[in-house]
Amino acid sequence: MVLELEKRIFADCYSLKEMKLPSGLKRIEDGMFYGCKGLETIKFNDGLERIGNQAFLGCSSITSIELPSSLQLIGFQAFENCVQLECVIGLKNTKVDSLPNEAFQGCIRLKEIYLPIGMKSLSPHAFYDCQHIEKLDIFKTEIEYIGIAAFQNCYMLQEMVFPRRIKVIEKFLLKSCTQLKKVKIPPSIEEIHTSAFFGCNQLLEIDLHNKRNLTRIDNDAFAGCHRIENISLPAGLKKLTRGLFRECVSLKRVKIPNGIHDIPVDCFKDCKQLEEIIASTKISSVRAGAFRNCFGLKDLLFAKHANVCEVAAFRRCIGVENVVFDKVDTLSPAVFMGCYNLKSVSVPQIRQIDNYAFYGCVNLEEVPIENVRMRIGDGAFWNCSKLKKKLFSQMK
Repeated sequence: MVLELEKRIFADCYSLKEMKLPSGLKRIEDGMFYGCKGLETIKFNDGLERIGNQAFLGCSSITSIELPSSLQLIGFQAFENCVQLECVIGLKNTKVDSLPNEAFQGCIRLKEIYLPIGMKSLSPHAFYDCQHIEKLDIFKTEIEYIGIAAFQNCYMLQEMVFPRRIKVIEKFLLKSCTQLKKVKIPPSIEEIHTSAFFGCNQLLEIDLHNKRNLTRIDNDAFAGCHRIENISLPAGLKKLTRGLFRECVSLKRVKIPNGIHDIPVDCFKDCKQLEEIIASTKISSVRAGAFRNCFGLKDLLFAKHANVCEVAAFRRCIGVENVVFDKVDTLSPAVFMGCYNLKSVSVPQIRQIDNYAFYGCVNLEEVPIENVRMRIGDGAFWNCSKLKKKLFSQMK
């Protein structure tokens, strides 16, 4: 005999504490136990095939569940905000091949999860805000897709070994996983999207060099990864992106592959220990704030042939002493502002020095100027106390 119960039949039964499902039940319908805040124990029957959408959403007293091997489908938000749920038993032995959107979102006490080997996908926010997950075994699964922010705010997660079929690391996937120390990315990877590892401030290293298929890394992908020291980017990467490594405060050395000519906005901003940029090709443009507050950077030879240096591109690069630009004709506002160890600048093509370009460069002594009709903006040399005044004697 197959038993059917209606949708939301027990919804908001706040005093319901225990439920044993009848043996003939094949489906838990949508919202059946929605908002049953007092429900502590649920005994699933053998033969159960489906748990519907929002079936246990907000059941904030359940501490553990044991799923039957007959289970084939879990609906979206099925266990969302089950805030006392610590243990999910039996999921690994089910026939579930996909976890839908927000399936376990907000299960803040959930500590570990074992997924079926045959699972193909994890939808967006599947484990979003599962703050205490420490162990996640997905490497041996057949997962090919993991959705946006699936593990965002999993603060206690320490290791992520991606399945070998993954091609895309979606945006916000591991954002703010503040205890994540180790990540293993498979050779199959092709794209890493926006803020995928943003704020993973315990991540020690990220191996990208031999990822031959990796051609795209989006904005802020590794922003705030405080402990990464060296990055060697893959040869097939098409471009750098905005804020890609900003606030990577331990980053010391970056190797930029052949074919990349542009350093975008805020790309290395606040990389305070950055010492060396190794570029395989000539860098033609350095965008706004690209190296702002890179205190350890001493050598700007990688940018020697650039023809564009935008606002605050090297602001407070306090380790820089000498600058040579062969092609730049305009020094943008605040481009070297606060570079107090800067002593000499050679910019033979210069036609314009914008506002506050050298503000606070207290050790600047030499700026050879050949173009007597060039424009110099407000405060361009403000507080440059060692600058030789005779440099301006020919200007009109």
